[in-house]
Amino acid sequence: MSTPTPSLIAAIADEVTIMGLRLAGITDVHVVNNVQESRPILEDIANRNDIAVLMLTKDIVEYNKKIVNRLLNQHFPIIIEIPKEGVDQEEQNATLKELVRKAIGIDLNL
Repeated sequence: MSTPTPSLIAAIADEVTIMGLRLAGITDVHVVNNVQESRPILEDIANRNDIAVLMLTKDIVEYNKKIVNRLLNQHFPIIIEIPKEGVDQEEQNATLKELVRKAIGIDLNL
């Protein structure tokens, strides 16, 4: 019997970012007030086998580099880094282009 393919999308982020993700239909969301609160949640999610995509804000990725690097060496979950509010448009475009390139191998011209 094979292991089922993960299918859920989860997110760990600040309240404003999570509000937008909820509006987009993502339900497995975790609000944190600071990056320190993210570590136990991230450790819990890292041990789940039902998460296909994990969305994290840039500051959470940077704070939890060791855990994130371990997850990046696995098939699942796919990590998507969300730019923080207040980041300029050029940096957001560069992040988006890199995510698309990693996910499907296509370079975008934004």
